[in-house]
Amino acid sequence: MNVPDGFDTGFSFFYSAINFPGVIRVYDDVNATGNLLAELDLPLTPFNGAPDPTGQYSPFFPIGVTFSGIAKSVDFGGTVNQIGFDNITLGSATPVGPGARQAPAASNVALLALTAVLVALGISRLAIRRTSR
Repeated sequence: MNVPDGFDTGFSFFYSAINFPGVIRVYDDVNATGNLLAELDLPLTPFNGAPDPTGQYSPFFPIGVTFSGIAKSVDFGGTVNQIGFDNITLGSATPVGPGARQAPAASNVALLALTAVLVALGISRLAIRRTSR
């Protein structure tokens, strides 16, 4: 997720990782480049169906990270169809609900598009990056 205008202090969201853990990395330049400002491992989350008894990614759990500097991108890592993200909050390590300081609408649209592309491509970019390291 790119935020060209940048954000500081922290980054948070809700997530659900049903069979495989994930990771997020916060960078000081766009396209997951530049200096790594923060990295956060995302452990598996329990599945209990609440509040959606038919939902595989339920419940979602809040998590966040603080950092110094100005962030301009976040790299979401995980296994396709095994992790979900929601309610991204910029500038705070504590996720907030609707009406509070959340990612701008354009960033939300970009994140939804990014999620669709990652699912369609099977997170091939992540696999290539890990292979080349």
